[in-house]
Amino acid sequence: MDDSIVDILNKDDSIVDILNKDDSVVDILNKDDSIVDILNKDDSIEDILNKDDSIEDILNKDDSIVDILNKDDSIVDILNKDDSIVDILNKDDSIEDILNKDDSIVDILNKDDSVVDILNKDDSIVDILNKDDSIEDILNKDDSIEDILNKDDSIEDILNKDDSIVDILNKDDSIEDILNKDDSIVDILNKDDSIVYILNKDDSTEDILNKDDSIEDILNKDDSIVDILNKDDSIVDILNKDDSIVDILNKDDSIVDILNKDDSIEDILNKDDSIVDILNKDDSIVDILNKDDSTEDILNKDDSIKDILNKDDSI
Repeated sequence: MDDSIVDILNKDDSIVDILNKDDSVVDILNKDDSIVDILNKDDSIEDILNKDDSIEDILNKDDSIVDILNKDDSIVDILNKDDSIVDILNKDDSIEDILNKDDSIVDILNKDDSVVDILNKDDSIVDILNKDDSIEDILNKDDSIEDILNKDDSIEDILNKDDSIVDILNKDDSIEDILNKDDSIVDILNKDDSIVYILNKDDSTEDILNKDDSIEDILNKDDSIVDILNKDDSIVDILNKDDSIVDILNKDDSIVDILNKDDSIEDILNKDDSIVDILNKDDSIVDILNKDDSTEDILNKDDSIKDILNKDDSI
């Protein structure tokens, strides 16, 4: 592959430039504040997003998320009409084959084609998404993206009506302040440590995930997802110790309410199919992820996460 992911994303701009040009993104993720503090300090996520509007309102005011994505088609229909996600991803290859084996990430995405080729090759991204329809057509047929988001309001208006995105994120602080002051994204990801060190300093990623168990063991075994994530701690404990996920996301609304108010997540994803059905119909998530290999095997077989993320290219 000739281009690095950075080149693909913006050619001349670094990821930092893409995100904010002059502002760095850094120790937002952590430094002294917990993720919850970073996200908002005193406001709930709903407050950060739009203060008075629900996420549903922000996305399209009157339309549900399903309507926004394709108006009449369910997400399954949008993805491939008749094929399951597994079929869409590779038809004949297992996710293990898609994710890595012995190929670089570029190879993973399309085996022989570079990311650029995958995204475009001879077709524009628009063509890839729908071949004959423009992205505008796919999103809403006759409306521009701006119209889709809020019909008559500008994106700025959608986010908070009178406030700029910066104001929405923190009101008094600039995005740079929110993200973390003077460090570059690279510093955020790690400073002087490798990604593995960032994740757990002294432990390998596998150790971080479950110490002695393979990811396959973590994902399924006989434990619930809560058990998988931390064995002893519930997801709530992991995220914020005292707050439930519902509290973090919206305080009073359940995740289902936030996503669509009236529709259950199952309804949003595929109306009649469960999430498991959407992912692979007959296979469990564990089967989809790898079948016989542990997640470490799926990720890169012999390479560390650092090698997978980069190899020879910059992020």
